[in-house]
Amino acid sequence: MDLWKLFLTERQEQKLNLLEDIISKTETSIDELACKHSLTNRKVKSLIMQINEDYIVELNITDSLIKFENRLFRLSDIETPETFTSLYSSLKIQYIRQSSVFQVLNYFLKHRKVGMVKLSMQFNYSQSYCYKLVNKATDIIRTIGVDCQIRKKMNYLVVEGKESQIRVLSYILNTHSSTFAEDNYYRYHNEKNVTRIKQEKLSRITRVFMDAHKIGS
Repeated sequence: MDLWKLFLTERQEQKLNLLEDIISKTETSIDELACKHSLTNRKVKSLIMQINEDYIVELNITDSLIKFENRLFRLSDIETPETFTSLYSSLKIQYIRQSSVFQVLNYFLKHRKVGMVKLSMQFNYSQSYCYKLVNKATDIIRTIGVDCQIRKKMNYLVVEGKESQIRVLSYILNTHSSTFAEDNYYRYHNEKNVTRIKQEKLSRITRVFMDAHKIGS
């Protein structure tokens, strides 16, 4: 299980999967990508266009990252392999920062007790959508395996659980490092006591959220 995927939309995950394939091969046919990811050719082209737009925004340039010629997607000649890897990591971070559920969960961990009206106004979301985000955040907490949860109390919501567990969850979301995690399939769910996890394991998880602490600042 890749923890970072818990915070992404299906479209964002599809874009990263396509980009990863193209980077690994330098050039890839549209038919191969469509077949591998169970997408139509039209959908693949649309997602690649969005990747190019994200790339332009991320680096503040005008050239596209991925070119399409003769039914092949090719990486731009203006970048180096190291740049492609860095960009892939940067886009992951960008998508996590943009995640509504990530922002809401981070907000709860910071304030601990929040009224639904205030939450709705803070993010400019409808209250019904806020409830959906809270439910998803609760599911993510359960999946990660941290012993805390978001509960409804009268007209407000509150984060409850062991203080040490809440701090660990906050640490996971807010710690940054200089490199992006390549911690594929590391399973956190079955840990019995989060406070006793070895530091190296916790560090591997937190690298997923590099620079994510900047959200809302």
